[in-house]
Amino acid sequence: MRREALLLFVALALYLGSAVALFDPMPSIGGDDARYMALADSLASGRGYRDVHRPGEPLHVLYPPLYPLLLAPLRGAGGGIVA
Repeated sequence: MRREALLLFVALALYLGSAVALFDPMPSIGGDDARYMALADSLASGRGYRDVHRPGEPLHVLYPPLYPLLLAPLRGAGGGIVA
């Protein structure tokens, strides 16, 4: 039993160590994460759920608003890179 617990601990430590070492907090410049951040910025600035990067800032209709709503307070508080 003690040997299995030690092996489990070593495996967990290796997993967590590699996850921390490989984590990249910078979002990619395209794709869904950039769109979610733009929508969160729009909500945080009080412009509503709009595609602020498109001419005329139309209302956004593609993605549901839950994740941008969670990001908006962080972006509004000065959270530069949050994804």
